[in-house]
Amino acid sequence: MMLAELHITNFAIIEDITLVLGPGLTVLTGETGAGKSILIEAIQLLLGAKASPDQVREGAAEAVVEGLFDLSDAPAQMDALLSRGLEVSGEVLLRRVLSRGGRSRTYINGQLSSIQMLAEIGRGWVNIYGQHEHQTLLQPERHLDLLDEYGGLMPLRGRWEDLWKRLERVKGEIHEAEARVREAAARRELWEFQRAEIRQAGLRPGEEEGLEQERKVLLNVERIRQGLGRAEEALYGAQGSVLERVQTVAREMRELAQIAPRLSPLLEAISHSSLTLEEAVHGIRQEMRQMQGDPGRLAEVEERLAEIHRLKRKYKGTVPEILSLLADIERQLSEAERGDEEVRALLRKKEETEEALLGIGVELSEARRTVGLLLSRGVERELRDLGMDQPVFEVKSLPLQEGVSLGAEGVKAGGRGMDQIEFLLSANVGEPPRPLARIASGGELSRIMLALKRVLADAERVPTLVLDEIDAGIGGAVAEALGEKLAHIAKRHQVLCITHLPQIACYATTHFKVSKELKGGRTIARVELLDEGGRLEEISRMLGGRVITDKTRAHARELLGRALG
Repeated sequence: MMLAELHITNFAIIEDITLVLGPGLTVLTGETGAGKSILIEAIQLLLGAKASPDQVREGAAEAVVEGLFDLSDAPAQMDALLSRGLEVSGEVLLRRVLSRGGRSRTYINGQLSSIQMLAEIGRGWVNIYGQHEHQTLLQPERHLDLLDEYGGLMPLRGRWEDLWKRLERVKGEIHEAEARVREAAARRELWEFQRAEIRQAGLRPGEEEGLEQERKVLLNVERIRQGLGRAEEALYGAQGSVLERVQTVAREMRELAQIAPRLSPLLEAISHSSLTLEEAVHGIRQEMRQMQGDPGRLAEVEERLAEIHRLKRKYKGTVPEILSLLADIERQLSEAERGDEEVRALLRKKEETEEALLGIGVELSEARRTVGLLLSRGVERELRDLGMDQPVFEVKSLPLQEGVSLGAEGVKAGGRGMDQIEFLLSANVGEPPRPLARIASGGELSRIMLALKRVLADAERVPTLVLDEIDAGIGGAVAEALGEKLAHIAKRHQVLCITHLPQIACYATTHFKVSKELKGGRTIARVELLDEGGRLEEISRMLGGRVITDKTRAHARELLGRALG
């Protein structure tokens, strides 16, 4: 895959520029201040960099940067976009719009997107190396990543990282389980007392309501008996009682029904009422016999209700809520009994994970030492080509001194393994290798970065590399060697390089010249694709300055010839 086209509108001093790009090495040259680095800023904006309203061209409402990427030979990148819900055919258009008011909008194939997604995509497609990028070599933590990328160790390191995450999860689970055990231990005595008290109370659903009703009856026994007596007297016992009158009516209605049969239903209803009243009287008499005052039972009921009310006050709930609390207490006590077993199981899991980590860690450490020797030789070879006489480049590998202790031996480990990696260099014969941070020369750091880029070219996973004047402090034969290195890297990557060195520009597959011109009284940047003659003139300018002689052109022609040959 590659960046096939870059279109920029109203960005800084750029009014409207379109660059059609191809594979290989593309160089951009021009006078200082012509706007070359503005092109890099535009690409950075396209890849999710922070925007500023000052980047919008004066007088314009908005700036637009568009990049068309050809993914026809990159199925993995297309699948990644499809998994994000983006429509992809074989090309992807990234578009960033920046308004003068500071608002920024992002589009991927016409779909409104987020800056975060744009940045995530861009990180895997384009790497931008500025003229101070070699400063990253001063960060030892970056050295480990470079070594693993070079040696193809990322899959093995991925296994380590997966296990490391598992270990972190298990440790978190142990922490939570131990906290639960401590809490349970602190509250176990209370839970056991509450469980015993509630169990001993023997609460039953509906019991309280039944007892309240029974108490009400026991308190009103005499009143109920008197009422029942009056009812029995009125229905049956008194002269001319209700039952007697109903029976008299029934006898008379029976005689009438013999005369008028249609009165039979009335007779049946009256007879049924008589039977119902007899049953009621029978029931009243039974209740009267059973309705006896029982002071002992009343005391029992009141004592039981008092116990229930006490528990309700203590546990601040109804009987069903107290029974629910009992179930919860029993569950917590059961979990507490299993807590120690859970902790032991998690500790065994932690031990097994640590053992697996140690196994992979040893394998990873051995592989890093082997790869470190290969990287050292490769970088030394490249540094010699870049003008260092007898460089010594050393990949120093030591066990981690700080970190998480693994296993019985307490081996220190971190998220990337058990190793501490640092690059050392001796640029002068007789001097011991020292950490790169102690090397003061920016030119030496630049050459180390370029040597690493050359050696790491096969391991570099990002398809497009953008180099912004990383040739600072380099010249002569070293510059020509650098051009060869960039040309080699460009065989596997699309490389865009801003340079002031003709020894690099002559190796370009595509050559753009950036210049400034006045248009309508305002300065604008202009980008011109150079043909063979244009390249000769531009490289001659880079060699000779403002005055270009036949000798200068001959030198430029010689450089181009050697590069093309």
